[in-house]
Amino acid sequence: MKRFFLLLVTIIGLTLVCNRSTTKADSIDYIYVDLKGAVEYPGVYRVSDQTRLFQLIEMAGGLRNDSYTRNINLSVHLEDELVIYIPFIGEGEVISENGLININTASLEVLDSLPSIGSVTASNIIEYRSKNGYFQSIEDIMKVSGIGQAIFDQIKEFITV
Repeated sequence: MKRFFLLLVTIIGLTLVCNRSTTKADSIDYIYVDLKGAVEYPGVYRVSDQTRLFQLIEMAGGLRNDSYTRNINLSVHLEDELVIYIPFIGEGEVISENGLININTASLEVLDSLPSIGSVTASNIIEYRSKNGYFQSIEDIMKVSGIGQAIFDQIKEFITV
């Protein structure tokens, strides 16, 4: 009887351990990403938290023939609630016809060349763009961490959207 009781306790214990042994690797965490612009099927996509931008673009039917991806890192890991805009040809130009820097498409290096904008603030601009989409006006750049009225006054004559 004592042996039977020990065997029963062992079986119950193993069952409980086996039922609780689901690891993080066994489960998939999902995120939602809003893809807009020059892709075949723009929209909100539910993807694994391990998905990269190029994989999301494939899910969206691929890039359109008139897409401009020169300034986009297609290998970037995606995050929940991210808004990504793939520009069309003509929208992706960094320097506008009048010689101003387009803050919606400029690279880190180009943004870093603006007065009072260092690499950290340039990185903040790119991060803000990635999470919130394009700036609607040049004044919107003041929504970026590290850019207030004083810095805006120094860069406003050099930028455009």
